[in-house]
Amino acid sequence: MILISGCSSSQLVQSTFNDQIVIDGINKEWGSTLKNIEGKNISFGFANNKDFLYVTLITNERNIIRKIVMNGMTMWLESSEGELGVKYPFRMETSELRMMRMEESDQLQRKEPGAMMDLLKGREDMQIINKEDLPLYTYNAEAGQNYKAKIKMDKDVFVYEMQIPLKDDISKRVFGNNVKEVKVNFKTGEMDRDEMRGNNNQGMQGGGGRSGRGGGGMKNQGGMRPPREKMDFNVMDYSFKVELK
Repeated sequence: MILISGCSSSQLVQSTFNDQIVIDGINKEWGSTLKNIEGKNISFGFANNKDFLYVTLITNERNIIRKIVMNGMTMWLESSEGELGVKYPFRMETSELRMMRMEESDQLQRKEPGAMMDLLKGREDMQIINKEDLPLYTYNAEAGQNYKAKIKMDKDVFVYEMQIPLKDDISKRVFGNNVKEVKVNFKTGEMDRDEMRGNNNQGMQGGGGRSGRGGGGMKNQGGMRPPREKMDFNVMDYSFKVELK
């Protein structure tokens, strides 16, 4: 029996043995092994062979995609031996977020998931960190041999895949001494409300229903402003206890 729930508590899942996983952002190898989160449009998968742990996150939920792409995500691995984290993707710079707010306040709210992939350009690195959040190594996510990751839209579905070595000098602090159970925590960065809303509400809808940039804001051809999607400021946080095959 497999139990999964979102956020704080860690639930037990079993990894499947699979030596056919390719880190390419295409979810065809995962098949029926994906575990859906009840009531949410998001699934997780865990697999391993004798050399690597593989993880995937798959969703078509725009708010979740936005959180990962804009605020970055860290996957924490913890066992009785120790703990390390893998940051990928990195959080967007404050200046980038501010520029997007100023130039695309309405478009950003409605940006399709596929278009959000453009925001990942130039952020191809992944970083291995210790439990104090200090960097140990930085790799190019797609070019790595041991640590490797890929984010891609696959048939209108957002796919996040990562490969973690079980036996290298860094990961042995988690997987050493033949560890068979590892806690895996997926957590996005916090969304800065001021960056998204703008200081003094600049560029956002004011009390009179008009844009803070002066004038009546963006309108469609019928003269009505399209409804703004409600922004979710909560951190995405899912945690699992994974039994390795």
